[in-house]
Amino acid sequence: MALEMCGYEINLVIQKQLTDTDLNKNHGRLSMNTKQLSFDFATEEESKLLSEQENKNKMGINVMLLDDVLEERMLCLKKWKIGSGEVYCLMTKWNLMVEERGLKSGEEIQVWSFRKDDEDEAHRLCLALVKLATC
Repeated sequence: MALEMCGYEINLVIQKQLTDTDLNKNHGRLSMNTKQLSFDFATEEESKLLSEQENKNKMGINVMLLDDVLEERMLCLKKWKIGSGEVYCLMTKWNLMVEERGLKSGEEIQVWSFRKDDEDEAHRLCLALVKLATC
């Protein structure tokens, strides 16, 4: 699917089971612990942006997320320190995606990263979410 969009640098970021916290409307985020990543997708420049704060709030970057039915959505990616580790969080419109795609706790997903050039930005970070089939 990323290739069809002229995507490149395609890498599996994480395969995980969705948790109640990932689907909780009050949390409104998909968490990806950096210690569990197969591939850390952020460039040095993106990591720097994600580390910046404004009024005690972490800065985020907009990423295009391609879902399992090839619908494109813009979500905000943030990076938080939790305990001794760091966690990437996909936010803004995450709850809407959970609702529209009928994501359930316990389902296995994969998140892939890829880069795409467009009019606005070269090498734009994009993510793809794949819901794995259950037996």
